[in-house]
Amino acid sequence: MRFYAFTRALVYGICKVLFRVQISGKEHVPATGVFIVAPSHRSYFDTPFASFITRRRIRFMAKEELFVNSFGNKLFTALGAIPVTRGSASARSSMKAIQAALEAG
Repeated sequence: MRFYAFTRALVYGICKVLFRVQISGKEHVPATGVFIVAPSHRSYFDTPFASFITRRRIRFMAKEELFVNSFGNKLFTALGAIPVTRGSASARSSMKAIQAALEAG
């Protein structure tokens, strides 16, 4: 959890300076319980930007190619990513992992 908090704070600081990120509608995010955020995928920064709406740890789906090497696997797993094989039947197992994460809170 410390790694997640540190990485989130680091990325937030960089994005705030470089991209002048502003957050609106944050008051609509529940303080407790589960919720789903669905970024529009306009860029690779969608997921980091989506994490800025709450200090709570988020889980997200990421293409399996990000997990192929040891560094990527450790990094994205620690950040809460769930690997997805796009365009295959195994996407069903990814959806089950997301459902389990939602049920776990």
